[in-house]
Amino acid sequence: MPLHGHGISARPTAQDMGDGVYRLEGIALPMAGLWELRLTITLGETSDLFNYGPFSTVDIASGGADYIKVNSPAGYNVTLGVKSKPNVLEPVISVDELGRTVKTFNLTVEEVNFEIYPGKRVLAWAFNGTVPGPEMRVQEGDVVRVTLTNNVRDTHHTVHIHGIKKDVASDGVPYLGQVPTEFGDSYTYSFVATPSGTSWYHCHVDSAHHVDMGMYGPFIVEEAEPVVEFDREYVWVLDEWPSSQEHMHPTGPAKDDHKIVTHHPGALPKK
Repeated sequence: MPLHGHGISARPTAQDMGDGVYRLEGIALPMAGLWELRLTITLGETSDLFNYGPFSTVDIASGGADYIKVNSPAGYNVTLGVKSKPNVLEPVISVDELGRTVKTFNLTVEEVNFEIYPGKRVLAWAFNGTVPGPEMRVQEGDVVRVTLTNNVRDTHHTVHIHGIKKDVASDGVPYLGQVPTEFGDSYTYSFVATPSGTSWYHCHVDSAHHVDMGMYGPFIVEEAEPVVEFDREYVWVLDEWPSSQEHMHPTGPAKDDHKIVTHHPGALPKK
């Protein structure tokens, strides 16, 4: 597209900065609309594919990722996911007016370009820019506060944490305990971590759609007095992605009725 006054006007250069980070020069994209930039960076025998589009604000996994692959009963080599380092969200620790130790977790909602299998990326909404969202881990009896900030325009969200005893105002059910958090706003959930156990959290606004957009993560409450000893612990988060989605959009503020139906094409494997 250089002939139209935008796009690549010279052969771009790439400098390997280490840890999967590249510095690119010689690329200009002064245009709006629906477009996608595809870059393949080759270093020796290693190639890394990078896709960037107008809805891509965070890139989670690259083509050089370490994929989890298995052989299916039908004889196909299937990619189940991407191997990743433990993604644990560390709390901010403070003391409340009663002298109790409080653990505060800060969650944001971001738009990300998520790779569901090699070479196929989809738009996702993600807690703190990752799918699944970061693990939140506390001890039984901790005072916990989770502050959610919505950084995605034209959407509104909540956080519902399963398995925890809490007031309805901290349960994340939209319009029952809270007004959903709109773009640029924040909301804080507060509760005592009980009972112990392994559970998960997710957005409770239009859950069938928002969860399938990537809005979920593990929430773990460790026992105050452990009854089982173990040498190693693994946290697995499994989900499937739909091939398409019918979604209801509000015509105005979040409190308005949903009236507009749009179709979201999902990820389809190449034939």
